[in-house]
Parts: sequence; C-alpha cells; structure tokens
Amino acid sequence: SDVCSSDLEITSGKILSDISSLNGTMNNPPVINAAGGVSGLVAGVIGSFVAEKITSSYKNPPKELIEAMRAYGIINPLEKAHFLAQTNHESGNYVYREEIASGAAYEGRSDLGNTQPGDGRRFKGRGYIQVTGRANYTKYNQYLKSRGIQDDVVKNPSLVATKYAADISVWYWSVLGPKFKKNFPKKSKEGDYLTIINKIGAWINGKNPPNGAQDRIKKFNYYWEILKNNPNAFS
Repeated sequence: SDVCSSDLEITSGKILSDISSLNGTMNNPPVINAAGGVSGLVAGVIGSFVAEKITSSYKNPPKELIEAMRAYGIINPLEKAHFLAQTNHESGNYVYREEIASGAAYEGRSDLGNTQPGDGRRFKGRGYIQVTGRANYTKYNQYLKSRGIQDDVVKNPSLVATKYAADISVWYWSVLGPKFKKNFPKKSKEGDYLTIINKIGAWINGKNPPNGAQDRIKKFNYYWEILKNNPNAFS
C-alpha cells in the first residue's frame, strides 16, 4: 500500500436471492463475479449480477485487528466491510503480515520515499494492509512517538509485521489516508458500488483498477452480506 501514489462492468446474470445461510463462519459464501463499468453490488442497486460459490472459506479477522478497528472507531457496518475486504486481500486471507516478495521492486521509488540504497527491501509491505515505503514508515514512526511509544519502526521495520500489523493498518486507513486526500472512512460509507470498492482498492494498491480487483470485490460482498444481517459482527 502506498499513500504517495475502468471501473468494473458486471457480467450479466441474476441477483443473489438467498442469503439466509450467511454467518461469520460460512464456508461457501455467495459472491459476485465482476469484469470491468459502474454498478452496485447488492440487490436494489443498478446492475446485474452473477452469484457463485467460493470453494474455500475466508478466515475471520484476527482478534488484534478487530480490537484495533474498535479503538480507531471503525464501527460502521459498511466501513467494516470495506476495511476487512481490503485487509483480507492484502494479507492473503490474514496469513501474511509481511509481503512475500523481497521488496527489491520498490528500490529507488522516490514516490514512496525510498531514497537510500536498500530502502526497497527494508521498507517492503507489512501489516495486514501492507504499508510500504520509507515515507510511510517514517510517518507511522512519528505517530508512535506522539503516543509515547519508543519503538522505532524506521530502524527496526520488521516490528511493523511482528508487533504493529493491526495498528498500522487501521492507522493507515483512519489517520494517514485522510491527510492525503484518501479519506477511507468517508468513501467507504458512501455505499457498496463497484466504483467505491475499486477506488478504495486503488488508493491502497496504487493502481486503478487495483491488483486483484475481483478478489477485493468478492471479499467485500462476503463481509457486507454478514454485516447487513448482523451489524455488530466483527466488533
């Protein structure tokens, strides 16, 4: 994710009609298939849909992430659905707190603040939202200091994965993003349209449409269906 940095057209089909089996541990959640225009993601919104089953289940968010969401005020059901969809995608279903790739591809990326030799690898994506780059690590480090926390994530960037994976993710979403015209909380509450999901994904990924756009959409649909039925889920 970087903060220093089409729309989808729904393939024709029918609206998902039966969501009665949805719950927080569902193994085969209904999802939306998308491929390139402007449309919505739920019944009653302009567009047509194809519902399908996912063979593998999505993990519940880690307890530390849910606690951090609550601490930073991510309690609106729609915002929670957007946030969880993006973090689930970025972390590979909450498996990875650190980018698998070496980070060498970020070497010399001045837009990420990577101005010193080795910065690409040193400040590769970490946290459940994969915060990337010296500039973002430096901003987060300053934020920690403002809270009286002495850990230095610029000198010890691995701490972002081992100790602050949840905190940096909600900080990026709720604190840093809005300062750089990426107001995730506001945008996420505007609705469940594909344009909104893609815009949020693009803000995080740095590309529009974002990498893994379809996966982000499927995961949003999964969490949103649960939260529509139970607004207090993941709290």
